[in-house]
Amino acid sequence: MIPALFLAVALIALYLTSREAIRSMPPDILSLCREAYFFLKQKKYREALNSYTAALALKPDSLEALANRGNAHYFLGEYDQALSDYTRSIKIKPTLSTAYNNRGFTFMTMGHLTEAIDDFSQAVQYDPHLSEAYYNRAEAYSEKGEVTLALADYEQARKLNPADKDVLFRRASLLLKSENQQELALADLNEFIENNDAHPQARYLRGLFYFEQGEYQKAIDDFTRVIALNPSSFRSFYRRGLCQAEQGEYQKAIDDFSRTIGLNPGYFQAFYRRGSLWLEVKEHEQASADFSRVIEINPRSFKAYAYRALCRQAMGDYDQARKDLATYFSGEGVSELWASFPDDPTSVDRHLKHKDKLDEDLSAELEMEDLRERKATEPDEAVRNVATPQDGSPEAGESETVGPVREEAGFAQETPAGEERSIFRAPEEVIAEIIHLAQKKSETGE
Repeated sequence: MIPALFLAVALIALYLTSREAIRSMPPDILSLCREAYFFLKQKKYREALNSYTAALALKPDSLEALANRGNAHYFLGEYDQALSDYTRSIKIKPTLSTAYNNRGFTFMTMGHLTEAIDDFSQAVQYDPHLSEAYYNRAEAYSEKGEVTLALADYEQARKLNPADKDVLFRRASLLLKSENQQELALADLNEFIENNDAHPQARYLRGLFYFEQGEYQKAIDDFTRVIALNPSSFRSFYRRGLCQAEQGEYQKAIDDFSRTIGLNPGYFQAFYRRGSLWLEVKEHEQASADFSRVIEINPRSFKAYAYRALCRQAMGDYDQARKDLATYFSGEGVSELWASFPDDPTSVDRHLKHKDKLDEDLSAELEMEDLRERKATEPDEAVRNVATPQDGSPEAGESETVGPVREEAGFAQETPAGEERSIFRAPEEVIAEIIHLAQKKSETGE
């Protein structure tokens, strides 16, 4: 994950302030804290901050007002001020585990993973039962690539709070990226989905797992469920289309790629895939139009020129086919081969055979583009902040949910791209076919 993706937070009030302490508060401070609490509940963070600030003007060492003002600063994106309030809270009470957790969470949001891990470690030192701190430290370890430590913390969070099924989802996301852990990941996802059938991220993630395992119908079922939950999920249509294509259901796949394009006209991967299927069913004009659209959206997608060349060759537009192939060779850094095409096609074959990665796996290339685009646009599932004492709540000292719960995040986690699927041909195959057609044309004089 990257810091900018931490957009949703669940605040969980803890038993940190006794009722006696609340009742001993001066009435004016108690009134301000209650007012601030309800502002937090309504997501009116600026108003909450103002009320806590007013309470602190009357009692500068009010731990409850200070720590909760830090939460308000956090939600307003004022991270430096949040850090300051959490740090002041810790100075007042050095063993306040939730302040360490909240400060660690803020550090993580800012991208300071080492400081975040240090604070989460302090939090669990002072409160070994604070499951949220283990959860958050697992997220930080995961981001740093410390998979073993992350899994250990997820396990501890799960032991401390078995009812928290989110741990299963996050752990599954990590396990899917680890070697030889896919079955454990699937077990976590299955258990999570049993309790959260309407969780689109989990369904999507399991669909990706089934797709990579070649279990296309199961993947289709999961992507279909995601679409029912979120009809604007263009990636679910796209993924389902890939599965339909692998099952030979070309028209259904084309329909899904078309729906993907309808939801996101700039998603060139869908044009690429749909064009490949049009080419497969010999609808060369439509295929050519799709590859042209790929080139418009992503002019450096040189492999699209090779595919469009094949379409144009089949349509009898040999001059444009040659221009497209010349552009492809030029873009791939092998323009010196063009002089020998098609008179000496074996030189092309030799070069394709010996040049390392002249044509990378098209599927992997599209997957990388997809991954980069998703990371840039869709938030990951958020880690959690833990609220500090809620003086001024109707029943302060009792468990109470404050602030926004975690929102449904985007589909940020995905397993690595699998091997090239048979329906989507690599460009070297396209070139070989163009060479064959060119030779045939030369021999027959057509």
